[in-house]
Amino acid sequence: MKLRPKIDAHDYETKKGHVLRFLKAGDKVKVTIMFRGREQSRPELGYRLLRRLEDEIGEFGFVEAAPKQDGRNMIMVIAPHRSVKTAARAGADEATAAAGRTRCGRPVGETTAMPKMKPHSGLTKRTRVTGTGKIMTQSANNVHKFVHKSGSQKRRLDTLSLVAKSDLKRVKKLLGR
Repeated sequence: MKLRPKIDAHDYETKKGHVLRFLKAGDKVKVTIMFRGREQSRPELGYRLLRRLEDEIGEFGFVEAAPKQDGRNMIMVIAPHRSVKTAARAGADEATAAAGRTRCGRPVGETTAMPKMKPHSGLTKRTRVTGTGKIMTQSANNVHKFVHKSGSQKRRLDTLSLVAKSDLKRVKKLLGR
């Protein structure tokens, strides 16, 4: 959860509500105060804000890592009390069991295969498949070749090359073939 030292009262209450929601679900919360410009010379404002938050949510969690300055940010970690964490887990388990589902959302007793991998979009932009089925890709680590060259030289040097046999299986998997 990220805050600023000069946060408005309503915005603070909204952020505090989010922190409470995470703690009630049994999750830890990392609260970060971001300082900018002259605010960096007044870290006590951020420290006071974090202490205020700690006091207001004391019944739901405790400070696991005390506020500390980290460059432009001040960071504090809040963890839920054990009773809140176990109650959240028990409530989640009851809800999923009542719905006839496992924790991951799958119906009880049903096994499914892994979903099909989506093709890696960055790789699809940088590769081409030839008519014979070979995979061509741009060669990497060649930026130094393009320094002080004319446009025609750069186009000639920036040709595609065949994917190595050792990488072929991995590239095909990423392309979804």
